[in-house]
Amino acid sequence: MGRKQADKVKGIFKRGDIYWIRYTYEGREYRESAHCTTVKGAKKFQSKRLAALCNPDNQGNISLPTKRVKFEDLAKAFSKHCENDACWNSKRYLVAGLVSHFAGRTPNQITKTELERFVQKHEAKGDKGSTINRYLSALSHMLSFGSDERMVSEHTRTVLRKFQRFDETQYQRKVYLTPEQCTALLVACKDIGEHLFGAALVAIYTGLRQYDVLNLRWRDIHYVSDKMISITIHKTKKPLDLPIPDTLYRYLLEQSKAGVSLDDYLIAWRGKRITSVRKSFAHALHVAGITSASGVRFHDLRHTFASFVARTEPLQVVAKFLGHTTLRCTLRYGHICDEQMIGASAKVDKLIQI
Repeated sequence: MGRKQADKVKGIFKRGDIYWIRYTYEGREYRESAHCTTVKGAKKFQSKRLAALCNPDNQGNISLPTKRVKFEDLAKAFSKHCENDACWNSKRYLVAGLVSHFAGRTPNQITKTELERFVQKHEAKGDKGSTINRYLSALSHMLSFGSDERMVSEHTRTVLRKFQRFDETQYQRKVYLTPEQCTALLVACKDIGEHLFGAALVAIYTGLRQYDVLNLRWRDIHYVSDKMISITIHKTKKPLDLPIPDTLYRYLLEQSKAGVSLDDYLIAWRGKRITSVRKSFAHALHVAGITSASGVRFHDLRHTFASFVARTEPLQVVAKFLGHTTLRCTLRYGHICDEQMIGASAKVDKLIQI
C-alpha cells in the first residue's frame, strides 16, 4: 500500500518507507514509529497502542508513551528517590558526572554513539574501565527508574543494556598484607591513636568495609553468644552474623567497660564520629615499614581478611564472612582464587611421586 492508502487510515502516516501512528494521550499529541513498512503492520501496532492507553495495567509488550523531560530533570527525580538509600553517598558523584555530559538532551536521545563519546571522554581523562562501568551502572539505574516513571522508553534501556562494558578482571587489586605486616600495622596504629587501632583491629578481624567500621554504634552490635555478634551492614541493610576471635572480643569488652551508651560510636575521636582514617592510616603504614609503593589502602584490610579465611576454608565461607549474596562478588577478589589454586596444585604434587 502506498501513502494515499495510509492517509485514509486515521492516525497512520508514512515517513520514507516506515509507517508511523499519531494519537493523543493526556492532552498531548504523540507520533510514534510503528517499525514496519506496511499499513497492515501499522494498524496492528496502533491497536496495541490504543489498548495499552485504555488499560495501562495490562500493557503486554507495549509501553506507555514517555514524558518529554530533560536528562537533568530525570537526574533530579532520581536523586530525590535515592537520597535515603545506603549507597547514595557513593552514587551522588556518578549522577553529577552523568548530568554534566548528558544535560540538555532528553533521556531518549541517548544512543550508542553518544555512549561511546561518553566513554572516550572518560578514557581521555585517565579513568579506568572499572570507574567507567560504575558510571554506566548508575546510568542504568537512572534509566530503569525513568522507565517506571514514563520518562524513558524501553528502547533507550535496551541500547544501554547491549552496550559493551569493560572487563574488570584486569583492574582487580591483588594487594593484601601478610600476618607479620598486620601485627606491625596494629602496633603502629596503637602508638598513633586508640581510634585508629580500633578501626584497623575490627577491619582485620571481621573484613568489614571502612564505612561500616566507622559508623558502628554500640546499639548495632548484638551479641548472639560470646563468640558471635550480629551487625547490620549499611550497604545492604541486612544483619550479618560474625564470629569474633578472642582478641577482638577482649577489645570490645574493654571498650564497653568505659561507660559507653548505645548511641556512642564504637570508633570515635573525642566522642565524635570519624568519617575517614586515610591520613592516619597512611602514617601507620609508614611507621610499620609498609612502603607507599605497595599501594595499600584501608579497604585492603578487607582483602587481607578474605585471603586469611581462604587459606583454610572454601569460597562459600569467605562469601558468608564478607556478606556477599553470590559467589560472583567474592570471585572479584582474584588473589583468593590464586591462593586456592596454588594450594590445590601443591596437593596434586604430593599425590604424584616421581
